Amino acid sequence: MTPRRRTMTGIATAIAATAVAVGATGCTASESERPAPTAASATALEKQVERLRAHLACDGDVSWADDPYFWDSMRGVDCTTPDGQPVFVRVYAHDDSAAQVLQDWKGTFGAHRALIRGSDWFVIGPEETIAPVSSAESVAAPSVRVPDAEPLTGRAEARTTCVRFLSAAAQDRVRAPEQFRSELPKLDALYPGTKTVLDEALTAEHLEALEQAPDTQFAARLGDLAGPFKRFCRDVPPESGAEPGQASPAA
Repeated sequence: MTPRRRTMTGIATAIAATAVAVGATGCTASESERPAPTAASATALEKQVERLRAHLACDGDVSWADDPYFWDSMRGVDCTTPDGQPVFVRVYAHDDSAAQVLQDWKGTFGAHRALIRGSDWFVIGPEETIAPVSSAESVAAPSVRVPDAEPLTGRAEARTTCVRFLSAAAQDRVRAPEQFRSELPKLDALYPGTKTVLDEALTAEHLEALEQAPDTQFAARLGDLAGPFKRFCRDVPPESGAEPGQASPAA
């Protein structure tokens, strides 16, 4: 399963939890002091996932087309060890993103769950299962410590908030339709155009996939919708900050 904080429980909860105005929440950094990250192509992300996955002894792969709870592009896969322990592989397009996402995993590591990470990826699972990745990728051995991360910029924070709202709405559309209908006008007022992007993204095929997905795979199937959600949220104005990798405007 994914970390609890990355599992939205619906539009109403998302709106109640986000009492601040849409945009930055004060967790910003000076982009002019940081080097610009390089965005990886979708093909490169997929190849990196395949390379990491090849070192893991697990089965029952569940693919992730994107992260429905974070602004940056992602590819990933989940699998299960022979004794039933979950393994997670995630690769992001920007170097800062992997460490930032890992902040949501704090408190989940222990006897049966460790972490291996690179600059733009991480693998989580039983230490003995993920250890081969360390040797193959020439990175540190499995650990239960989550690294510190650069704070999100204002723009990245705004985009992440927007994407999470849309993912929560898509979840409600399937699992709480009455709540979806009652809360959608509020969300459409918060992010004008929300209704249109949801109508276009939630095709019959996607709705069927979400309806049939077990709880352990529901977030992955939400990830199938993250592309149009992120394109919609791309222009959400931050209160401050700049595009990741670009200098802040001069004062």
